[in-house]
Order: sequence, then structure tokens, then C-alpha cells
Amino acid sequence: MHDSVEEAEDENDDDASVKLDEDVEDMFERDEDESGTETKFERAVGCLSDELGTCGNVSGEHDQPAMQSIPVFMGHGTDDEKVPCSIGKLAAELLTTLDVNVTWEEYEGLDHSYSDMLRDFVEFLENLKPYLELRF
Repeated sequence: MHDSVEEAEDENDDDASVKLDEDVEDMFERDEDESGTETKFERAVGCLSDELGTCGNVSGEHDQPAMQSIPVFMGHGTDDEKVPCSIGKLAAELLTTLDVNVTWEEYEGLDHSYSDMLRDFVEFLENLKPYLELRF
């Protein structure tokens, strides 16, 4: 994973799969001697809540599925001049470290618009129907 947004912007990687850099420390990893039952996702929300000065309770009191149990599709064009593709990939990598099931697609030659990406997104949603029917 990238250490900074600047590093992600500088990257010129043609690999469209989301993969993590094994040498980068996972800030949400729990030490062996730490107690508690929080997931990485809950710890991440807690860290962000502390940073923002908000309440970030994500555990227990509701029956909605956990964020990381909902599949997420992320797609980005390689020729996007408004938001570099590497920033989208960085976001996908971050969600992956939080145990979110991310499907990442890069679209060669696509700028800041839709087309093949929209088609793939609709197909992704269609494939969620069985999942949603079981859940709700």
C-alpha cells in the first residue's frame, strides 16, 4: 500500500488488481497482547472518529450487515485528468486492509466519464441480487 497520496499519484503501475505492499505496516493490526473484540474496520472507524472528534460507534446495536460484508465495486479510467487513477487504487487498497470485499477495475484510455465502467457496474449490481435477496 502507498504511504501517501503523493506516492500513489507518482505510481505508474499497469497492474489492475488490488494488492497490498507487504512491507507497509498495517495501522489497524492488533498486537498479540491487546484484548478486545473489535475488527480492523471498527478500529479504523474509531481512529477516524477520534481524529474528527465525532462519535464512531459501528458495533452491535443494529441488525444491518457490517460494512465489510457488502461487496464494493470501484472502477477508474487510466486517462482521468481530474482524479488520478492511482488515487482510486489507493482508496481500494485502504478498504481492502479493512477487510472490505473490493472489486477493482481499471479502464485503459477512459477519462473522467462513463462507458465500459458503467456497464461493468450495472453487471456488478445485477450479480448482487442473490446476495440482497438472502439478506433483506
